[in-house]
Amino acid sequence: MPHSARVVGQGHLKLRLASADAVGPAVDAIGFGLADYLPEIEQGKPFSACYTVELNEYRGQRSVQLRLLDVRWE
Repeated sequence: MPHSARVVGQGHLKLRLASADAVGPAVDAIGFGLADYLPEIEQGKPFSACYTVELNEYRGQRSVQLRLLDVRWE
């Protein structure tokens, strides 16, 4: 379930996601070119996500990030 969602850059979707069963911590995610999904996410529509796990480095800070490849609405 998304904790926050917004559009960044040129049409990219930035999210903070947690598992629907709330097991484990929330993780940052980015979907390049997936900004069109934002309205459904903001409406609270449940979804499954296809992603890869990567190491993000931004301004000298490193963190684990999910790279969203696609979303499937439940």
